[in-house]
Amino acid sequence: MKTTRVSCVIMATLLVCGVHALAAAGDVAADVRAMFESGAWRHALTKLETVPNAQSDPALRELLAMAYLYNASDLDSLGYVDKARTLMKQIVEQGGKARFFVSLGRDKKKEANLLDSTPGELVVTSSYVEFQARDGKAQNPQRWDKKDITECAANAKYGKSSNSFHLNVGRERDKSEQNFRPWHFSADESNLICSLIGVQPPARR
Repeated sequence: MKTTRVSCVIMATLLVCGVHALAAAGDVAADVRAMFESGAWRHALTKLETVPNAQSDPALRELLAMAYLYNASDLDSLGYVDKARTLMKQIVEQGGKARFFVSLGRDKKKEANLLDSTPGELVVTSSYVEFQARDGKAQNPQRWDKKDITECAANAKYGKSSNSFHLNVGRERDKSEQNFRPWHFSADESNLICSLIGVQPPARR
């Protein structure tokens, strides 16, 4: 009887600790998201790097990869792009989600500048790619199965000034094209997204 009571106490303690850990992770994630919104990338990375379970909690791990990517400068002396690439590749391979801030292009006339757009997140998984509009109201999430994506590559014209890229989905009459502008107008962002999607273009457009 005494052993049973001790076991129950231990189980209850572990359960409470688990609940507290989840709540703490949720609080950190909310704080980091708020920092992202204000452009405080460095503060977000610093906060995540001080959290013991940032590499094991799925949500925090996704945010850590994003923080690495959006802290990268032109010179990137600290190798943040490589850190983001390595972590995002692991996340996708292990069934998680790699997230990127992008804007979905909507210009009727496709020139060098991608101007008319909807900001949101592009989510890359092992089986699909999904665009989630930031306000959640502009449109429902758009999802494309990876098996239907025939090309992901940099744009030669539309949005070229901001290193925009496109996804080609489907074939022939069912073919559609989606154009995206990376958040920091960085070729590293576009290249990383396409590498995770894993579809190489036959030739630059």
